[in-house]
Amino acid sequence: MKEDKNALYFNRILNCLLGGETYTILQIAANVGLSEKTVRTKIDQMNRWLTQQDMGRIEKKQGTGIWLEMDERQWEDLQAYLARGKDLDSAVQPDDRRKQVIGKLLKLRSGQTTTLSQLADSLYLSAPTIGGLLREVSPWFEERSLKIVSIRSKGVILVGDEYNFRIAIKDYIIELMPEVMEALLGSYAPGIDISRVRRIVLEAENAWRIELADTSFKMVWIMACLSMARRRLGDKAVFSTREENIEHYNEYAFAESIYQRIEQAYGIKISGDDTVLLAVLLLSAKKLKNFSCLQDTDYARQYDRDLGKFVRLIIETIDSVLDIDLSEDQLLYDSLLLHMRSAIFRMKYSTATGDHISKYVKNEYKQTFLATWSTSNLFEEYYDVQVTEDELAGIALYIQAAIIRKKKGRPIRALLISERGMAASQLTSEMLKYSIPEITDIEAASCHDFRLSNYRDVDVIINTSGNEIRDERVVVLEGHLRDQGIEAVRQKVNQIFYFRKKQEFHFNSLCHQLFEADL
Repeated sequence: MKEDKNALYFNRILNCLLGGETYTILQIAANVGLSEKTVRTKIDQMNRWLTQQDMGRIEKKQGTGIWLEMDERQWEDLQAYLARGKDLDSAVQPDDRRKQVIGKLLKLRSGQTTTLSQLADSLYLSAPTIGGLLREVSPWFEERSLKIVSIRSKGVILVGDEYNFRIAIKDYIIELMPEVMEALLGSYAPGIDISRVRRIVLEAENAWRIELADTSFKMVWIMACLSMARRRLGDKAVFSTREENIEHYNEYAFAESIYQRIEQAYGIKISGDDTVLLAVLLLSAKKLKNFSCLQDTDYARQYDRDLGKFVRLIIETIDSVLDIDLSEDQLLYDSLLLHMRSAIFRMKYSTATGDHISKYVKNEYKQTFLATWSTSNLFEEYYDVQVTEDELAGIALYIQAAIIRKKKGRPIRALLISERGMAASQLTSEMLKYSIPEITDIEAASCHDFRLSNYRDVDVIINTSGNEIRDERVVVLEGHLRDQGIEAVRQKVNQIFYFRKKQEFHFNSLCHQLFEADL
């Protein structure tokens, strides 16, 4: 019976507004037969539903009244909805009321209490109704490690740690109220220029040449605004984390770059724990809905464990295709584990074009590339990412290096002599290792500090300094590293393996009987 009455009241209010005229709350209350307080509640509920369904909106103007704003298409959609026998009561209640209560509780400061009467007055509801709604929304808060606690003679309080408040606010805005996200974000981060923060996040995206998914971008934007707004709470906003390995991930470096830009723009200091929280949310992007408490689990270590298992699975899959056992190659495992951390980040977010090394790898190491390509579905299954040919080519080079180590024994150690800076030397080293998998280690030395006698155990000396070095191991490269230089180093490596193989050859002892000792 109550539901029938609610439907009747909603239809009466809607019929008033469908006439296209402007009414005061008092006039509608008189026409509908309800109090002004109840009419305000029902109009707010109806307006949110109309906005969500894109069927118009209820406009308000102080001193004038309210009216229904909609175009012809929206009017037709609403008429079609009502013609199907639908009523607005089921659309705007009671879920809408639960969202309102959640939003009010999340605006409470840490330790702040509110009474049922205060909540009832702010939402135009009765105290008993509010009591029932609090019981209904309690599980939502408990899922996020927050608890509604009643204190005798004082009211209710929302209890939980600071990071749980932030997670709950983020979930409330993104999951429950996405249609009014910007307005809500402004209310939960008062005094913060949220548009400026959004531009800072976009700048960080562009600098990193990545593109966050829509939900991830909104999450980053919200958490950055909350970090700035809630730092004003002082000690009550301080929280600590137990994440130790998170700094090794690109997600951490990206989060750190955002907060560094904010600190520079606003002249403030953001806690390192804020960076960790944002990095963990980016790292566990597929688990955002399940993320509750940062201290419940060491997400970085768990992610590393899962990533380690994934790397083992990649190696096992390629082993089975190539019919070779690389499972005992610790260098391969460690190298792939390190590579995958940044590779999965690139697959998730990067918009940068690859270096097209796949063309070279497919030509030079066709079987290895095809075996690596067979793992493509694993990336989608375990990390929900599409792996590109260039990423597969990079992995294939690690596999090829392991195959070479297994077949040819000791890998190649190289020395790079340069008069350029450390950054340029490191870039040249990485490019050589990336292009020539036989080389696993390149040590860099300045031309001023170089002494040939200190490097008797290296296999190749790559000289870019311009100084003359007399040694059969030397490959001279001029200027910046180009394809010709890479090819020259590759030829030297092939030569080394050829002579190693030649030295390993021995006659069978029976053969010595065919020759004179003096010969």
